[in-house]
Amino acid sequence: MFYLKSIGYLRDILLAYYLGSGIISNIYITIQQICISFNNIINEGPVTSSFIPIYKKSKNEKNIASLFYTYSFSLFIVIAITLLIFLQIFCSNINNYLFSDVTNINTLLLLRISILYIFFNIFISLFTAVLNSNFKFIFPSMISSITNIFSILIIINYYNTNEYILYILCISLVASSIFQILLYLIFFKETRPKISKVDNNVKVKYNFNELNRNFFNNLVSINLFNILILALYIFSIVININQSYLYFSLRIVFLPIFFIGITIFFITLPYLNELKIKNEFEKINDLINFSFQLILITSIPLIIFTFFFSTDIINFLLERGNFNNNDTIIVSKYLKILILAAPATILSKLLLNLIYLYNKNEVAMKLTLIIIFLFIIITSFFSNYINDITLLVFLTISTWLQVVLLFLNIKKFININFNFFNYFLIILFSSTLSILLIYILKLYIVELNIIINSLFFLIIYFILIMFNTYTKKLVKKFFFKN
Repeated sequence: MFYLKSIGYLRDILLAYYLGSGIISNIYITIQQICISFNNIINEGPVTSSFIPIYKKSKNEKNIASLFYTYSFSLFIVIAITLLIFLQIFCSNINNYLFSDVTNINTLLLLRISILYIFFNIFISLFTAVLNSNFKFIFPSMISSITNIFSILIIINYYNTNEYILYILCISLVASSIFQILLYLIFFKETRPKISKVDNNVKVKYNFNELNRNFFNNLVSINLFNILILALYIFSIVININQSYLYFSLRIVFLPIFFIGITIFFITLPYLNELKIKNEFEKINDLINFSFQLILITSIPLIIFTFFFSTDIINFLLERGNFNNNDTIIVSKYLKILILAAPATILSKLLLNLIYLYNKNEVAMKLTLIIIFLFIIITSFFSNYINDITLLVFLTISTWLQVVLLFLNIKKFININFNFFNYFLIILFSSTLSILLIYILKLYIVELNIIINSLFFLIIYFILIMFNTYTKKLVKKFFFKN
């Protein structure tokens, strides 16, 4: 996963260097984010969270899992075709809203091409879910980097072709997804659906209906952050937020969300369901407690460091070529607010795993819908009074509201077996003291670059937590026992 995100950030650095925050960059980022947001909302979370629990349960019975997968494949074909038709029909309306001021570039054609990426990625998400349910995590992570590799090669070779680079990038987005599908089908026979006569097995039909129901519930509940990001891009047109600034700040925010939140979500989901099938509820509780501790000990220092060194991070990663100091100041300002939503989004991933484990999908969906409607109503009603900062603050508050509501609905299934308050204070104190020492070093001794500062921060933080019994046990368990 580190490799995957490294390739993604290399693409962003090259994008900032060669295209900056101008019109070409804004058009590409807007189209890409619309496609990726739809892909995240429709595919990644809902497909995995609805498919894996039922598929794991079905594998205990002969031929049930294979038939269930074939039924599931047919369902996602219908979803993919329906979504493709819907988006193509309304593509011109979307284009008129997003790019009404652009006249010299055929943005409608770019949108129509890029929408195919969403279509093909529905199948990639299903194939990924099949491999994850069999504890095969490495290949899906590696293969996802193909899209970024294609983009990097195009940016390096075609950056000086003006608007033509947009057409090449959009075509490569679709081509990379087709290439990924072929790799899955060639190398993993379990991803190939078995075409056979319609089977009337009651168990398969029951599982299929459960998948259908859970998919549409999870579509909302697991995607609060992604839905709000999509809404943010739409509202950014109204209140005139530069999409490039929003994109680059969100890319940094997604770093802890991906490495901690998404990783914990995808890895714990199959294990939790396997433990539930075996009725090993004590082990489920141990895994949840370990995950909570791991989230705290990793996300709190990462987020505190990002908040205080946001300008240095953006300066180091992006300020070169067409990306200037003014761009750095604005992006770092957005980053300071959005990074506060990261721990809420990370925690929600773990809580949602419990929600799905104990079949509370519909409750989570209703709670998340309430939050989304509140966000949309407030931002729409007060659009004349809202600026870019208040919009980002609303988004951050909304993510924390979801965590509180989810926890209140699932707390009876969680038995916290460690002193949460003491643990939190120790990590907060260690992170804050580490930042303070780095600032003293920076102000009174020598000013170092962000790489050296981050290394010093990690060393000081690690030393501090190793002096405490609570955190020392977790560090030993994570590094030496798992």
